[in-house]
Amino acid sequence: MTYSAIHNALIIDANDLQRAAHSIRYAMKRYRTAADVPLGLRKSESGLSDFDHAEKQMLDGLKAIGIDFAAEWGDQLDLTNA
Repeated sequence: MTYSAIHNALIIDANDLQRAAHSIRYAMKRYRTAADVPLGLRKSESGLSDFDHAEKQMLDGLKAIGIDFAAEWGDQLDLTNA
């Protein structure tokens, strides 16, 4: 990512975004593994947990910078192959 003072804009290389998305998916997979949360799509039987809310915040933050994992909540995100 580079800031262009002439254009007053950030210039972000698509490869950098792809690398960032891959790294974040891998980190999310490791968090799930450490917390014994299934890697694939899942259904919550007892409502939303703190873990679900944390993943929601991560997904919202990613969307804010232009990385969309096509999931509103973590239970809609399959990280099996991350």
